[in-house]
Amino acid sequence: MELPAQLYPARNRLAATLAEYERALAELEGYKAKAERAAIAEDRAMDDPGLSEGEAAAAIQTAILEKSVLKSRIANREAARARLLADLKASVMAGHREFSRLVNEVRVKRVEVLSKRVMEAGQLTELHRQAAMDELLESAGPIAELRRMEISHEAILYTIESPEQVQTMASRILAGYEVIAVKAVQEV
Repeated sequence: MELPAQLYPARNRLAATLAEYERALAELEGYKAKAERAAIAEDRAMDDPGLSEGEAAAAIQTAILEKSVLKSRIANREAARARLLADLKASVMAGHREFSRLVNEVRVKRVEVLSKRVMEAGQLTELHRQAAMDELLESAGPIAELRRMEISHEAILYTIESPEQVQTMASRILAGYEVIAVKAVQEV
């Protein structure tokens, strides 16, 4: 289900930042692979007895120049990755706050519906009604399911230390948005 962009700006920023970060990682890996190939080409040119000294020198010079350009591009991508990682962490925090608010809104809506149903049952004493509500709210599938979706603020703070953890948490929050969007329109 597509979420309305204007309603969830933190989700949209998180998705865009994660995509940009993943693109930067892919570019970085691509440049590293090219640099490795340039180093191999340099070694081959050095060891190839079939090349004249001029041909070997030209091949080595080309490989050295290519490695130099790639080294610069790798450094630029590393710097961009560090900047994007900081942006991604900020987006994870903002996305988490917005996601938590959305989960809470859906939970409140479901609790109201379930409370109304219990009260309409009407054949319970007030004491039994309250006990039934407490039990229902603790164990009701729709409510318990929402509780399982929640991600504590502490979990965010203490589990996004490595770049991989940040990516994982960003993906987890984005996946949660997709699920809660469906839950928001479902009947209890």
